Amino acid sequence: MNYIIDPAVFYWINVLGILQTFLAVFGSLLIVTGITLALIRWYCSDDIYDTEYDATQHKHIKVLDEEVANTCNTLAKWAKICIPLGVVMAIVSIFIPGKVTSIEMLVAKTATFDNMNLTIDGVKELIDYIVKAIKSAV
Repeated sequence: MNYIIDPAVFYWINVLGILQTFLAVFGSLLIVTGITLALIRWYCSDDIYDTEYDATQHKHIKVLDEEVANTCNTLAKWAKICIPLGVVMAIVSIFIPGKVTSIEMLVAKTATFDNMNLTIDGVKELIDYIVKAIKSAV
C-alpha cells in the first residue's frame, strides 16, 4: 500500500508539539530562576563586607566576608548561565511549529495541482461507475 502521507509523520508532529511545550516551559523557568538568583545576589552584595572596630586606628573598617563573597559570586555565575539559556530555549520554542501548523504545512505540501487533477479524475470515474451500476440494476 502506497501512502500519500507516511503515518510516522503524524507521530513526529506530535513529538514536535511536546518538544515545543517543554522548551517553552523549561526556558521560562530558567529565566525566572536566573532573575531570582540575580536579585538574591544583588540583595546579598550589601553583606559582603563586615564592619569591625580596629583598635589601633580607632575606627571601624570594612572586612571582606569570604563566605558571603563566594556565595554571591556563585549566584552571579548561575544567573549568567540560566538567563541566556532560558532565553535561547524560549526563542527556539517559538520557531518550532505547533501541531495544527505542522498539519497545515503537510497538507499544503501534499495538495498540488497534479494531485487535485488525479482526485478529480478518480471522482469522475467513481461517479461513472455508480451511474453504470444503477443503470444495470434498473
